[in-house]
Amino acid sequence: MTNDITKDIDDELLQYLMNCLNEGYSEYKRNNPAFAKVVEEQCEGKTEEEFERQFTKKKTHCEGCGEWLEGIDICSECGRLTSK
Repeated sequence: MTNDITKDIDDELLQYLMNCLNEGYSEYKRNNPAFAKVVEEQCEGKTEEEFERQFTKKKTHCEGCGEWLEGIDICSECGRLTSK
């Protein structure tokens, strides 16, 4: 019985916190329309994984010789495998 009560309290607390977060975010977007526009543009039509991937820094140059990697993990100049 106590587990059900605890679960209800936890659910209510989480719902309250989510409501507070959503209200605060809505107010922030109203007060910062440029931010809201950028967020909408960044999110539009993307899955969560695609959205996160755009902020992950990709290596563009070899750590060994500095050669441009051209989107691959092995340097064409020195043959070094780059770490991600």
